[in-house]
Amino acid sequence: MKKKVLALVLVLVLLVALAPMALADSVTVNVSVSVTGKLVVAAQPVTLTDDVTVQGAIIAAHKAYYSGGEAGYAAGIDKTYNMFLINTCWGVTTVPYVIQNNGMLVTTADTAPVANGDNIILCLTDDTTKAATPVTMSSTVTGDKATVTATSWKLDFTTFTYSSTPLANAAVVDSTGAALGTTDATGSATVATPKNGIVCIDGLAAINVNGVTAAAASPSPSTTPAATQQAVSNFATVTLNGVAVSFDSYVINQETYFKLRDIAYKLNGTAKQFGVGWDGAKNAISLTSNTAYTADGSEMASKGSGTKTATPTSSAIYLDGKLVTFTAYTIGQNNYFRLRDLGKTFDFGVSWDDASKTVKIDTSTGYTA
Repeated sequence: MKKKVLALVLVLVLLVALAPMALADSVTVNVSVSVTGKLVVAAQPVTLTDDVTVQGAIIAAHKAYYSGGEAGYAAGIDKTYNMFLINTCWGVTTVPYVIQNNGMLVTTADTAPVANGDNIILCLTDDTTKAATPVTMSSTVTGDKATVTATSWKLDFTTFTYSSTPLANAAVVDSTGAALGTTDATGSATVATPKNGIVCIDGLAAINVNGVTAAAASPSPSTTPAATQQAVSNFATVTLNGVAVSFDSYVINQETYFKLRDIAYKLNGTAKQFGVGWDGAKNAISLTSNTAYTADGSEMASKGSGTKTATPTSSAIYLDGKLVTFTAYTIGQNNYFRLRDLGKTFDFGVSWDDASKTVKIDTSTGYTA
């Protein structure tokens, strides 16, 4: 009998000891990143389980949305000020402005706690001639309308105190860069709520007016799906303006994806040409309509073969200077975009001929769904 009682006591002790582990809750917050006036991450979710602090959110955002992962972030005790400081953010050696909800973070990021639904904004610059502009955002939703309020902040480096003013006449856009409105003298604007809930102050800040959604497992705010996928080489014939072309392409989830630079290279000189740029410091791809393409030597190097692992593209994508959304994947060192998305964006024809099993690209016609 004593042995049974002792065993029961041990079981109860173990249950009590393990209870905190079972009850541990995760916290999901939204993170935005503005680099030199360009919004590279727009109110994207990260979920924290261990380090439930602002620093934990920043590190999680780097892991999920920055191409270099956590290596793009560094912080520690600064010897000059004898206090904790972030010294590298998004791969840029700088001390960023850190915003939590409606105000500037005035405590250290490693100790400031976060709660579900918090809006964290990182604002920094990689250009010493341009100052970063920290902006906070708040929102209320009524029916299908959202009222957002933007406030600009300034740091007095003599007193290390912040002052704020309403951010008037600022462009309000959705996560694709489409215009929603302009802030008034009070820094507010009432706009139609976007489907994904993300409202941005162009280039500076973002907020999800619907709160937080499930955190993505991989980058791109604004650009890609979360899960790694299997990519199978596309053996279908592809023609461009009636001429067979051996493009590097893969099928992912029954959709055909083409190497971005191959498409731009072959469309160069046509009425639907577009430029492709890369900014490694900002981890950003830029697409420019009606612009001649500049080759980098990687174009049309090979045709896709076998089965590869496709990882959601981590880079921010800009179309004519505006942050936009694309479904895109990285295979090896190259980015692959859904052909129909490119056709829609740059208005060239994309069709499928089932009889001949041919993908047809036609720059003499516009895109039709």
